[in-house]
Amino acid sequence: MTPPPTGGATDEERLTITLAAFECVARLGFEGLRRKHVAAEAGIDNAELERLYPAERDLVAHVLDYVTRQFWGTMAPAGSPADRLHHHLDSLSRMISERPVLFLVLAELEVRAPHDPLVRTVIERDERGWRDALSSLFRDGFEQDTWAPGVTEEGAVDLVVATIKGVRLAPLRASTTLAQLEQVLLRERR
Repeated sequence: MTPPPTGGATDEERLTITLAAFECVARLGFEGLRRKHVAAEAGIDNAELERLYPAERDLVAHVLDYVTRQFWGTMAPAGSPADRLHHHLDSLSRMISERPVLFLVLAELEVRAPHDPLVRTVIERDERGWRDALSSLFRDGFEQDTWAPGVTEEGAVDLVVATIKGVRLAPLRASTTLAQLEQVLLRERR
């Protein structure tokens, strides 16, 4: 889903405002996504923000798009299933450790999802895509006898998703937790 156009804003203006809105959500929670906060953070006046983003949902859409794009490179397109899982978990581990604010904003958006159809639709679509990519990875691994005995596709996908969602709340534990998860899933230890 592409965010709605923003009243003739340049790419640079859109990025500045999107990052300002992201910072406001990170600092103040979703309540921080108020025009006066975003305008101040972006260094523009409220009237200019209103012109470029006529509705609050436009800001939300752009922040959501920005956040979800950050995860696009975490799933390696090639390599063995074990290597692809390692790349995915290692990439997410580094992101959680180095950019915990990204996961804080994502959590704010997920809390908002039940009350906002736009946010819910994007969150559900992105999680479905993540789960589909993980399912494909695990199916490939079953064909190559990569996974530990007892691992199932559905269980492994649920375990990865739940672990990532949980460990993002404890960024200092991300590396060891996700390395342990990888060892639990693999037939042969790295």
